[in-house]
Amino acid sequence: MLLRPAVVVIRRVVVALVLSVFVGVTAIAQATPAWAAQYDVTATITVGSKPRGVAVSPDGTTAYVANSFSNTVSVINTTTNTVTTTITVGTRPRGVAVTPDGTKAYVTNTGSNNVSVINTTTNTVTTAITVGTDPLGVAVTPDGTKAYVTNYADGTVSVINTTTNAVDATITVGTAPYAVAVTPDGTKAYVTNYAGDDVSVIELRATATATASADAGVPGIFLTVAGPVGRSASEAPVYYGADRVAVTSTYLLTVTGVSNVAPMITTLAEGTIDADGSFSSMTRLPVLTPGVYNVRLVGTHVNGSTLQLTSQVTIGGVGEFTSIGANIPVIK
Repeated sequence: MLLRPAVVVIRRVVVALVLSVFVGVTAIAQATPAWAAQYDVTATITVGSKPRGVAVSPDGTTAYVANSFSNTVSVINTTTNTVTTTITVGTRPRGVAVTPDGTKAYVTNTGSNNVSVINTTTNTVTTAITVGTDPLGVAVTPDGTKAYVTNYADGTVSVINTTTNAVDATITVGTAPYAVAVTPDGTKAYVTNYAGDDVSVIELRATATATASADAGVPGIFLTVAGPVGRSASEAPVYYGADRVAVTSTYLLTVTGVSNVAPMITTLAEGTIDADGSFSSMTRLPVLTPGVYNVRLVGTHVNGSTLQLTSQVTIGGVGEFTSIGANIPVIK
């Protein structure tokens, strides 16, 4: 008789413990994030050998995968998660970047030191652009006009004009540059230097263009004296060209010493604009004695006006750049 109340108490304790266990489980179940199931792996897509870089088209319908060992790019339909085609590119492709309008993809080929340009409509390689040694990373500016390629072995970044598919400039950065990214406003690029444990910041300044009026639009000439300050001016690159200027007109690129006596004018390049009114080219400065010089490009606007861009540079005692002035436009 005395044991029954004790048994009842024990049973109540057991029931309470069981309930507490179930309540705890319920609480845990309710605390599980609602998004947890959204991150399941839903598909595995077989592509080429040793896939490396990947990029998605701006409209989200297509993914491009660089297969380093099979020298191909797999094109994936993101709706069906299937490979729709395989494109043969260069040797050991690494990075992939797609232009903002989705019409082109740029693939860095480490083994062949070039960049394959893919027409995303036809899924064919339209050209191969020679860049530096061991190109790895690639990024396209938000306006789609330039592609920046890191060249791992020679410590440089190649700047590609996506209209002409030519290298407009080669920028010296750090040791073993790897990845590159461009800010949303297109004013800066950040380059990781693998062996230097640092990041190079490239200022993406707009190209100085001389135009006849505010209504003239894009057509004009461009000029860049490649620095930076402190490097030897001898054999330094000078990039120049024109965009939709007067066809069959002439252009003239000169370097002139600034002095009070008769200056010596050296012609660096001259020629005739071809039928499409555009061109892009590069030459190199000669050996210059210490002093101040004007590097000047002259061309003709479509309306007949003379366009002139001048960058004034100063050469130091050992032949180095001590200053490189911004382009000064003149319209006559």
